[in-house]
Amino acid sequence: MKTTLITITALVLTLLATAKTTCLPLPDTLTPFRVVYMAGDDASERAEIVVYRLGNKYFAENAAPQFYIGKNKVDLWRTELNATQVATCMQFQKKAGTLPAECPEVSMVPKTYQITANNKTTTIQGDCDWDGIDFFDLRSALFSEYYTQLDARRRAFTDSLSSLLHGKWYFSAPPGKPEPGSRLTLQKKQNNTKTCFWEMGKNSSFKSTCNEYINLSYSIRYALNTEGNIFFEIQGGTTTDADGNTSIRNFGATFVIDSVDDLELKLKFLRR
Repeated sequence: MKTTLITITALVLTLLATAKTTCLPLPDTLTPFRVVYMAGDDASERAEIVVYRLGNKYFAENAAPQFYIGKNKVDLWRTELNATQVATCMQFQKKAGTLPAECPEVSMVPKTYQITANNKTTTIQGDCDWDGIDFFDLRSALFSEYYTQLDARRRAFTDSLSSLLHGKWYFSAPPGKPEPGSRLTLQKKQNNTKTCFWEMGKNSSFKSTCNEYINLSYSIRYALNTEGNIFFEIQGGTTTDADGNTSIRNFGATFVIDSVDDLELKLKFLRR
């Protein structure tokens, strides 16, 4: 009898412990929850957040856009939500429920929200007053650490690439002017057939000694954009007179870096 009582007591305690770990800390009025933000006439900017529940925990995914460092995809962001973040999601849902389907357009860029919550999808268009809890506020609350890490990784990648570009790059100027998609190969080693060079220095400085192919004679800086590809952007050249008036002397040029190492740089021309 004593053994039976002990066994029953242990079973009850086990069931209570199981119930405690499987019940939700809050009633699940949150999921399924999905927010799609679109901007532009053709929704050229699109971002998406999905929140879901597994067991007694909530998770969020940054479903769109896809982030890159150079040409390399960044893994999908997935994070477990704490109580504050869950409350922020609920606050967003509550605010969205008070907004009309259409708000006045204040900016020149049309905006659309598609929000799925409580098994219902709602569309909200225009520049509504979100009281500090719009899509970007929500995304920041859920993924701010990931954005910090992404920025740090991109800076490290860009710094490494800038170091690789430092120095003089020689090339033979192709005939004619560059067309979109045309290629240009530059090399660190000079020879008799390569008399032109571009020089990339510290702090993204730039100098061109061969301007028949593409006039960059007044350009003094370049920039690297490493989101989705590796864009090499030579900035336009300007001069400023004694009265402080600035004049454009040459347009810039944008290339994609196809490949680069210690000795060779291959570029694809995009546009001026």
